[in-house]
Amino acid sequence: LALVEELLTGGQALVRGVPREDGEVVRFGQTLSTLRSTDWGACFNVRTKPDASKVAGQGVKKDLAYTPKPIGFHTDNPYRFPTPDFQLLHAIDHCSCPEGHAPCSDCQVMNYMVDAFYIAQLLRQEDPEAYRLLCEVPVRFENDGGDGGSALVHVAPHFELEEGHGAERALKGVRFSAKSGQYAPPLSPERLEAFYRARRRFSELAHSEQYVMSLQFKPGDLLVFDNQRLLHARSSIAPTDGERWVQGCYIDRDGLWLNYERWRRRV
Repeated sequence: LALVEELLTGGQALVRGVPREDGEVVRFGQTLSTLRSTDWGACFNVRTKPDASKVAGQGVKKDLAYTPKPIGFHTDNPYRFPTPDFQLLHAIDHCSCPEGHAPCSDCQVMNYMVDAFYIAQLLRQEDPEAYRLLCEVPVRFENDGGDGGSALVHVAPHFELEEGHGAERALKGVRFSAKSGQYAPPLSPERLEAFYRARRRFSELAHSEQYVMSLQFKPGDLLVFDNQRLLHARSSIAPTDGERWVQGCYIDRDGLWLNYERWRRRV
């Protein structure tokens, strides 16, 4: 109950000592909510090479995550509708450093998180017009299916607001991923320049060190976070970091609320 409550309010939680077994991330996720499968299957495998665990009729899946290269702040799958709600990442094989000393020579790879809702509110206070543009201008997110054999496209603003009327509607979700296109539509030169300036400022705030949480996985760690609220990133992976296998999956928000109410009423 406490874990689900933290996810629904704080947006993230780290669970340590989860069994380091293939598929455990799916089993863990299904104890919290309903699973959101995609064309990548029930789960995905993040290594430093393309995912060779093929789904029937599809080729080897490729993504920036399946390389040693760094990945900037993003939300997963903004080209899907609806966008997956919560993401789970389970470190099955991973290097580690002595407690409190990450990164180190034996393990340089780091993960980073930032609360995009908080960053959006900072932007709104600093520049209301920039915030409004990111709420209104629809951008094109796209993906080629990972194997070049298909296409997924979704057009929506970076910031999604709750249903209703007026400027005071609460922020409902954030979509942000440079590796997924996020192409701007045709706009007047002045409006396009203002939009790019707004998006650049949002990114600058998100990358400000005082707002970023740094994390290095230990073997058996399982991170759960709100994919429509938290931006996540990863540093490059050094050759000396050794074998790295992080397995992930997605779960639904409504299932979390269902279980929260069910367990709360039993307490």
